[in-house]
Amino acid sequence: MRQRGQTTTFQTRLEISEYAAAGLNDAQLATAVGCSVWTVRKWRRRAKQQGRVGLAKPMGRPAPAQAPSWLGTEPAVSCTQNAC
Repeated sequence: MRQRGQTTTFQTRLEISEYAAAGLNDAQLATAVGCSVWTVRKWRRRAKQQGRVGLAKPMGRPAPAQAPSWLGTEPAVSCTQNAC
């Protein structure tokens, strides 16, 4: 079984979908692809609801936002030892 927090590849998600269509249960499927039963259930549900297109979409938190380039890297207020 994989470590917690690892992402699944699109290929692994396709394998989950194909093995599920072949009739494997969740535990057998998790062993076959090397992930948790929870992950198998999540991607089976997603494939059932959205089809193959749903397997390509990322899940989880979005990437952290980048600061605008015009903001720059300098602090807005300069702080000296005596003033803070």
